[in-house]
Amino acid sequence: MVPYLSSTDSDYFIQCIIDETARSQTDTNDRVFVFTHMINLLSEFVLHSDIEVQSSLFVPTFKHLFDSLVDCGTTVPLWYLVKCLSNLLTSSSNETNVFVQEMNRIGLINSITNYTIALIQKSTLGEGKMILKQLHYNVLISCLSILYNISTLDEQMLNRDLVINKICRLLFKSNIQHVRLMSCVLYSNILTQKELESDDSCHHLCEPLFSSIDQAFQSPNYYLSNQISLFTLVNCLKNLCTHKQFQIRIGKQNENIELLFRILRQFNSSVEQQEEIQIILESIWFCSFEYSCAKQIHSHDKYFAQLVQLAETNPNERIQQAAKGILWQLKQTISIPNAPSTPVTTESSQHIMLSYNHDSKDLVNKICQYLQNSGYRTWMDIDNMHGSTLDCMAHAIEQASVIIVCMSEKYKQSPNCQSEAEYAYRLKKPILPVLLQSKYKPDGWLGIILGTKLYIDFTKNDFDSNYKKLVKEIEATKN
Repeated sequence: MVPYLSSTDSDYFIQCIIDETARSQTDTNDRVFVFTHMINLLSEFVLHSDIEVQSSLFVPTFKHLFDSLVDCGTTVPLWYLVKCLSNLLTSSSNETNVFVQEMNRIGLINSITNYTIALIQKSTLGEGKMILKQLHYNVLISCLSILYNISTLDEQMLNRDLVINKICRLLFKSNIQHVRLMSCVLYSNILTQKELESDDSCHHLCEPLFSSIDQAFQSPNYYLSNQISLFTLVNCLKNLCTHKQFQIRIGKQNENIELLFRILRQFNSSVEQQEEIQIILESIWFCSFEYSCAKQIHSHDKYFAQLVQLAETNPNERIQQAAKGILWQLKQTISIPNAPSTPVTTESSQHIMLSYNHDSKDLVNKICQYLQNSGYRTWMDIDNMHGSTLDCMAHAIEQASVIIVCMSEKYKQSPNCQSEAEYAYRLKKPILPVLLQSKYKPDGWLGIILGTKLYIDFTKNDFDSNYKKLVKEIEATKN
């Protein structure tokens, strides 16, 4: 029978730690041994695959241990503790989400953030020079990993101002490469257009990131110094490529785009690197919205031929669609000077198109069903895709009377969604924004397209009242 650990077990565990520590207060080495031993046991409990355990029940234990270890300055067990926490947060399961919510509720995230800030301040001499003992370095890397893992699950759990201003910006200039890169990947998950406009982050991020991607690409295991994977680095690149300033920065150096296509060329026939190919293509897709990048890619025969080959011969359908998306967007960006000055309409401009990210499809399906029940003709890619995906999308936008843009962070992070929204904007179609993610504030390309438009927040109030507001807005576009 698989053992199950209850909250009582967790309370007992805490009491054991308190009792053992109290007995060894006179001997520092003994206290360190006890802490280390208890954390090893805790790690066995919460990380062991054969033990059925609600890991969130142990968050108070982690909080108590973390605060105690910080107070008494015992670095070895503190490193074991934060490493254990970091390992717990590597998956994206529902249990991990519950664990992070409990960390936030009990104040453990704030404790880790504040400790990280204090450690950076204590270790920095100025102008990015850091002096860190090996153990403090290990603790700092694990703390940055925890904050990064939390940012991938729910960035709203972090104190953005503190993490950006007191951690990331201070570490951009660090003389320690791994520390510098960890701050970069963390920053890429939580930054907004405002941050990129208010400082010279692009300067500190672009060149070091591409240099690190190149080094990881050339290593036998595709890891930078056996610490940060190429996958993590290109994912960081994709996040940054959603921002116009970063796209412009990339376009200023031919070597940047050349490196991405060099990686694509080598990975094209590799089954193991399909995810990296997908992410790099999405990064290039975002860059293709920027004229200088688009012109550089469009005018380079080898780049263009590579994209055509991926679009036509790669067995992975998502990779095919991403390559086709780049080819389609390149033509749109290059031909922007010829954009229409008046709205494009057709005789069959009757349906309502719903533009959304597939993570939101359940709620979007519900909105679509309500619209159909109210007598509206609707268009969603789930029901109306025949032939070329992008040609169908473009045709649907051209024939739409209204475009409902379903806003979320995932929507903004999708180059496919940006192609849809920007094409609708270019054709001057009426756009009605609806919010599907609580507290999300559109910025970057999405903020530019929506401007000052009022949106309907489907995360608040009841669905029916929000739907009535949506119908009212749809009818207003007919006048």
